[in-house]
Amino acid sequence: MTCEQPTGARDGGLVGRPPKFSRSQVQSIALRLVDERGLDALTMRKVADELGTGPMTLYRHVRDRADLETLVVDAVFAEIDAPAVAGDPVAVIEELCVSAWRTMRRHPHAARLTLTRRTDAPAALRLGELLAVELGKTGLSGPLLLVAFRVVLAVVVASTESDLALGDPGDEHRRVAVDDDAYPTLSALSRASAAVAEERLFRDTVRAALAGVLPPQVLDAR
Repeated sequence: MTCEQPTGARDGGLVGRPPKFSRSQVQSIALRLVDERGLDALTMRKVADELGTGPMTLYRHVRDRADLETLVVDAVFAEIDAPAVAGDPVAVIEELCVSAWRTMRRHPHAARLTLTRRTDAPAALRLGELLAVELGKTGLSGPLLLVAFRVVLAVVVASTESDLALGDPGDEHRRVAVDDDAYPTLSALSRASAAVAEERLFRDTVRAALAGVLPPQVLDAR
């Protein structure tokens, strides 16, 4: 005797009648809500309202708020592009970092989840594997490869968190005024930062980090 799985069973055993919408639709709505209204808007009821249904129907696709958050994190990672650069691992690493940085800035509210949550999402693992492979192509292995991997991730995370803390790039009050007399060096750094395009500054930061962890001969050959 065989037992058939009830129609609609998926994503961890949620069962019921055939769904009116897909889990990917739920994911798109969840990310849009977070982008437009912030993390407080990510509730089962609000997502259900956007889908034109009730919360109980939504439970066929997601278990709770935490599951909604996971969908949002997965969606952001899926937007990070794998660079189409061949033959130069340093260039691949740099472009991967820039793509991640741009993506986080497009989704500032969701980025706060993405930067603080561990995930086993296929998109995240794919990007992590790519970063590790490209770093390995430079000749690093073992503990040195691990250190380089952590350094690159730290640059992306710290730069993104710094940008999020500063707020809207278009806000004229974004940067804190620094007293020239009391803090002359910080004041000079603030002026220098204001004069450099943010993506250029991020790229230069990534390159400085790579210069500190990659074998010298790799950088000399470029």
